[in-house]
Amino acid sequence: MHTHQPDSIFTGVIKYLGWESYFNTEISGMMPFFYVFDIPECTVSELGEELKEKIGMNGVRIVGNPEDKMKRVAIVAHLYPNSAMVDEIKEDGYYHSYDMEIMKYMETENIDAIIPGEIIEWTILSYIRDAAYMGKHKACFNIGHFNMEELGMKYAADWIGELLNNEIPVNYIPTEDGWTFL
Repeated sequence: MHTHQPDSIFTGVIKYLGWESYFNTEISGMMPFFYVFDIPECTVSELGEELKEKIGMNGVRIVGNPEDKMKRVAIVAHLYPNSAMVDEIKEDGYYHSYDMEIMKYMETENIDAIIPGEIIEWTILSYIRDAAYMGKHKACFNIGHFNMEELGMKYAADWIGELLNNEIPVNYIPTEDGWTFL
């Protein structure tokens, strides 16, 4: 699904979130698996509730202030070393990684929040937490690898059915949220 052009997992996530009309074509694609949306203004808490409902989750982990306003959100790849690009020291002498590039674009492109598939907590979450403490409106919705890809799998049933001219039934069976919150 990730080798399809465009990526079928992200296509499904975007479709079933209902965000196609919010897609920012100028910023999206500046790096791999980087989809930016200019959504109607809402709070971090309201966006978390929307994600919880549309993805079918039991809860959403966030970093950031729940009352901060959000307008520009990026859905990004999994944030762990070498996930979407090779981590390396480039000719400029600086270390470059996917999460560091996202941090840069969060500042330069005024991205208020990110929704990654999964995350390592010691890099970008520290940046977002510190930015929020400093009064910047930044947030991360840590929904998890399988929850993120759930809507992409729902989309797989759509296009597999189309490949088969809808002559053979193809059914999507949700796996449901694997997390329970106390």
